[in-house]
Parts: sequence; C-alpha cells; structure tokens
Amino acid sequence: VLADIPNVYTQGIEIVQRFSVNWLNKANATVPLSDNFADTTNTYQRSGSAGYVMGKPLLTGRAEYNGTTGQFNQVDVISEKQIAIWRPGVNGLCVDALRQPVTFGDDALSGCALRLTFSDLNNTCTELRQLLTNHLDVLMAANVVGRYGYNDVNNENMWIPVLRQNLNLSNSEVVVLDNSTGLNATTQELRSWSDSVTGICLVPDTVNLQVLYAQTGAVNGYPRYEVLGAYINYSMSNWSMDCMGVNRGRCDSTSNNVQTFILSSTVTLLKYQLHHQFLKADLIQDVIQITF
Repeated sequence: VLADIPNVYTQGIEIVQRFSVNWLNKANATVPLSDNFADTTNTYQRSGSAGYVMGKPLLTGRAEYNGTTGQFNQVDVISEKQIAIWRPGVNGLCVDALRQPVTFGDDALSGCALRLTFSDLNNTCTELRQLLTNHLDVLMAANVVGRYGYNDVNNENMWIPVLRQNLNLSNSEVVVLDNSTGLNATTQELRSWSDSVTGICLVPDTVNLQVLYAQTGAVNGYPRYEVLGAYINYSMSNWSMDCMGVNRGRCDSTSNNVQTFILSSTVTLLKYQLHHQFLKADLIQDVIQITF
C-alpha cells in the first residue's frame, strides 16, 4: 500500500520501515560457473583466475583436429607438447638437458651444447639444418597458448594460435614447420655465401618465443592479464670449424675431433599498453599484425 504518512510524532505513535534485498543468480549459458572443467575432485593448479598471475606457468599445448573434417577436438597439454626452454645439466650437453617450463611475465634465455665433427659440417648443410630445427621444435612443440590463467582443453576459444616462422631448409625442398595459422606467415630461405664453402653452414641455432599480453581489466584492484598472441621465429648463424693453430687437425675429413656449438632458446613477453580499460575483441588481430 502506498500512502502519505502523516506527522504522527506528536501523537506518540512509532512507525518502523523495513527494507530487504534478495539476490537472484541467473546463470549465463556462455559463462561457466566453475573453472573445474575436468570435473576433478582433486586439487589442481591454476596460473590465475581468470587472468594470469605473474610468475605462474605459461599454459601451452598442442591443438588436435579431426583428420577428416578438420574440426577441433581438444588441446593436448602433456609436458612434451608444451613450450619450454632448456635446463642443461652438469655437462651442458643438449642430449642430457631437461625441459624448464616458461613462466608468465619472466623473460628467459637458456642454451645447451652440441659437439660436432668436421664431417658433420662437411656434408650437406640441409641435413644439419634439419637436425638443429628438430632440436629447436621439440623444445617448443606447442601450437597454442592459453588465453587465461586456467583454460578448458575442450574450448578452442580459450586458446590462442602460435604463429611460427617457416624455414626453407634447402633450395629443392620446402619444409613447413607446422604452422597453426596462416596469419603473417613468413618464409626465410637459408642462403648464404657460406653455402658454397666447404665446412661452413648457415643454420638456425636459436628459437625465440615472443608473447604479447595486455591488462584487460582488474578484479578487486588486482590487474587481470590476458595473452593476445604468440610468435616463434629462428635466429641463424654461420657454423664452421676452428682449424687455426693447434686445432688444424679438426678439418681433416677423417678426424674425430669435435668442436662445441651452442643452441639457444629465448622467451620475451611484450606488454601491450591499452588506451582503454578493456581491449575490444575486433582489435586483437590488428594488434598481433602490428606487433609481429
């Protein structure tokens, strides 16, 4: 009943008003109520909720698709399918190096050693390039990176494709290194003056991962970081034997003497500064194109 309340103060009458608020939770079908996507009863680790937390693991994996229809199946997140850097052992050799997970917000540089003979460099450079490329690609096998600090492996929208540079390992053979997308795919021919010189090869010796991220909001005053894109490319160098002075015996075709060469891996995280509090979805692709 709505009515005017008279001035009853002088009449000795007390009137009390009561108010109540009821909160009704109406589920949004597009937003999951929980991030327990696997419906597990065990504890599980997150890298943030929903955005990443600095220092937590960068979530990566390998998206799998139906071989007939090309339809997305799921993301395989076993350790061998994730992105890592080398964690060399006591001897520093690649053959004994372990995998070190990449953490969000932390740039990293690591490497390991390969020991090669003159015959390894004296044969076709294509074989050596393929060998080194395989080493680098096994280290960074993922083709997707998690958008948020915890992602559903069955939801393709929660994963960002990793762009990967194509390498032309020889004049006659084009080896495509499993691009996850055709956006801005670049091809570089490994050609150098050294290709015509015996015992010198232009090879990919460093794999570089660049991750673009931005603050797309805040929760209780804490920034929420979201991954926008990722790109893998390779750095090349001319590898040759040091045959000067006491090392001149290394360049004998029958020599078993070895020389140490270094394979490297780098991770760089690039923060995109937004002019607005939230990044519009239709701008993400433009940002990736400009950055990479």
